[in-house]
Amino acid sequence: METLYEYLLKNYNPNEPIFLADLQIEGMSRANLRQQIKKLTDAGKVKRFDSGVYFLPKKRFSNLQSEVLWLARFYDKLIRI
Repeated sequence: METLYEYLLKNYNPNEPIFLADLQIEGMSRANLRQQIKKLTDAGKVKRFDSGVYFLPKKRFSNLQSEVLWLARFYDKLIRI
């Protein structure tokens, strides 16, 4: 049986609303579904938009890009010394 996160990745696009009331996973109770959504939300894999409405966040590399730029500038200054 696939995990809830795998199911969401397969069936939903980033930033597409996921309505908790519409989710029905075979072999998973409503209570377990809510617990799993909470764990995914706490881990940052799913974001909560409103009560019962979630979405998969679009991955952004802005933080990574800024770190790479900072490191490039740092090494550039090191080389000049």
